[in-house]
Amino acid sequence: MGVGLCDQYTVTLWLLTYDKASYQPQDKDIAQLGESEFTRYKSCGISRQKEFLLSRLLLRHALAAQLDCPIVDLEVDERQSMPPAVRLADDQGIRFSISHSNSVVAVAMARCDVDDSGVLGLDVEYMRHDRSLAAARMFCNKEQQLLIENAQCISEKRRLYYLLWSQKEAYFKACFYTAAVPTLRSIDFRVAEQSQAYDLSAAELDFSINGQTERYQCAIYASWSTMPRVKKLMLNNNSLSADHEEIIPNWSRYSLVN
Repeated sequence: MGVGLCDQYTVTLWLLTYDKASYQPQDKDIAQLGESEFTRYKSCGISRQKEFLLSRLLLRHALAAQLDCPIVDLEVDERQSMPPAVRLADDQGIRFSISHSNSVVAVAMARCDVDDSGVLGLDVEYMRHDRSLAAARMFCNKEQQLLIENAQCISEKRRLYYLLWSQKEAYFKACFYTAAVPTLRSIDFRVAEQSQAYDLSAAELDFSINGQTERYQCAIYASWSTMPRVKKLMLNNNSLSADHEEIIPNWSRYSLVN
């Protein structure tokens, strides 16, 4: 199937929500893992095994949809301190980034020209109410720390904390594909006006997990301007459902400060 120009460079964010307590990995899903994936899977604790398996299942689902190919054609190889490698995706200019937090697994994906140097990075963070905001000094510069400290209420402090964290992580992960990986403190974004080019989209997303609402901060960095589209999947009898729901977040747009 050919790819239209309208689809090229469009970022699709695939989301999967699950209940960590009730989800049980299925043998047929574990069997999809390649040798290096299975080795990493077995090295994880139980909770991390669930997260890892679902992230690789979602990656395969997203790649099969993007490439219009059977899942069995996809060979995923784990790499040390790097995103996994998928040769078929590399050969066709596919960029992807994986993130997971608490009850959410996510994959951002786009098709670029094969020889394009564009990069893509995704971060999703569960916005915990009991998180110590003092950790901001580990990844924020002085100006950003003051922005959080001077916010008028705790909810605004928390919003800024997670926004800055997710922005930095998304860009940091995009830089895995480049020669230069920046320090988190050095990364900064500014709000992009409506007519300006932008390279990061951020939004808060609410999901109902086992009857409780959980809020997540999501940030997607792409080295080209694009408004991501979002497709949300769920589990059906502990397996990935073939159906998805399209959702439209209230994205905010930002530009990297060089």
